[in-house]
Amino acid sequence: MGASGWFDSIFYVDGTRADGVFEGKFYIEGKYGTGYDSQGAYYVNGNLAQGQCGDNLWYKDGKLAEGIVIVGDDRYFHEGQPANGTMADGFFYNNGYQGVSCRDDGGIYVYGADYLTQDSIRPLEHPYIFDALKKNPKFKNGLLQKVINSRTTNDPRVIKAAANAITILNLAGIDFTGLNLSGIKIPGADLSMAKLDKVNLSGAFLENVNFNFSKMSNVKLDKSYM
Repeated sequence: MGASGWFDSIFYVDGTRADGVFEGKFYIEGKYGTGYDSQGAYYVNGNLAQGQCGDNLWYKDGKLAEGIVIVGDDRYFHEGQPANGTMADGFFYNNGYQGVSCRDDGGIYVYGADYLTQDSIRPLEHPYIFDALKKNPKFKNGLLQKVINSRTTNDPRVIKAAANAITILNLAGIDFTGLNLSGIKIPGADLSMAKLDKVNLSGAFLENVNFNFSKMSNVKLDKSYM
C-alpha cells in the first residue's frame, strides 16, 4: 500500500493520485477539482459549491438550490435559478423574491424592496399583509416595534417606516386602546377611524396625521406636535 498525503502539490491516496472526495475535499488527478462527485454533489476548487458558480447556477452545499435557502440572502430558488412565477408554495416570485414577504421583525418586502420606507404605500393592494397580521402575532408585534423605534431617532427612514407601520396596523383594525405611544414620530400616518381611547401620545410628532373619525377619549396629547 502506497503513501497518502501531499507530495509536490499533488494529493495521493494509497500511492495513487486522488480522484473523488477524500476528507471532505474533491480531487481530480490529485488536485482540487471542480465538478460532480459520484453522489451528484457539485464542487468548486475542491469545496462543496455554495452560491452562484461559474456555470451561472446557484448551489447550497453542492446541490442545486431549491426552495428558500440562504445563499447570500433569503430567496426562493428552483432548479438552481432564482424563482420567477408561482412556485410550489403558492407564492409569486420575481428573481427569487416573494411578491410580498412579511417577517417576524415587522419588516415587509415587496419583490425584495423595503416596503415600509417607501414614500407612498397602498397596503390594501397587498392583502397578504393583513392575512399575515391575523396569523402571525410576531409580525404584528414587530410592526408595533417599528413604531416605537421612532422615539429615539431622527432617521427619516425609521420615521417613515413607523408612519407606514402604524397606518397598516390601523387599516388592519388593530385596537390601540391604552397603549403608551409617547414620543413616537409618525408624520403623515393614516389613523382615521382608529381606536385610540386612553392612548398616551404625549410628546409625539403627529404632523399631518389623519385622525378623522377616530375614537380618542382620554388621549394624552401634551407636548405633542400636530
